[in-house]
Amino acid sequence: MSTRALYTFKGNEGDWNVYKHHDGYVSGAARTIKMAMDLFAWPLPRYESDAFATAFIAAGKMGSWIETKEQLLEWWADYGVNGQYKKHGGNGGGVRMMPQGDPTLVACKNCSDIEYRYEVWQAKTKLHVKAFTGNWWVDNKYTGPVGENLIFNGTFDDFYADALKKEAA
Repeated sequence: MSTRALYTFKGNEGDWNVYKHHDGYVSGAARTIKMAMDLFAWPLPRYESDAFATAFIAAGKMGSWIETKEQLLEWWADYGVNGQYKKHGGNGGGVRMMPQGDPTLVACKNCSDIEYRYEVWQAKTKLHVKAFTGNWWVDNKYTGPVGENLIFNGTFDDFYADALKKEAA
């Protein structure tokens, strides 16, 4: 079973909602955001919400398990231009843009089966994250916001360290 999540990248360029069909649990989110930072996004302190959202999409299509150059090459061998899985449909729709607007309402209306919701933004020179659990799904239909619980609010560095510590426990 996949762990689905909605990510909202906030900034002066607007707020961008992105749905990820798998690895939406906290350590998966932390690893995918880190991969976006390390491989695709502008180096901080430069942060643009639209550019970071697309960096996240690129990282998300690769999988949160990639942490080394060797793992990246392994992924490329399977999913790259001539990869065995690319020939059969590849890694297509697992991550995609969602309608823009209030992320709680977007979650209820467009991806109500999520288990987590994240907000990512830059304050001063650091990336920050808010993480929520909740229930956006009632009787297989949209019924409006059901409830969210804030489980983290702080810097990305603290979010990443906390996520990996909990994963190891």
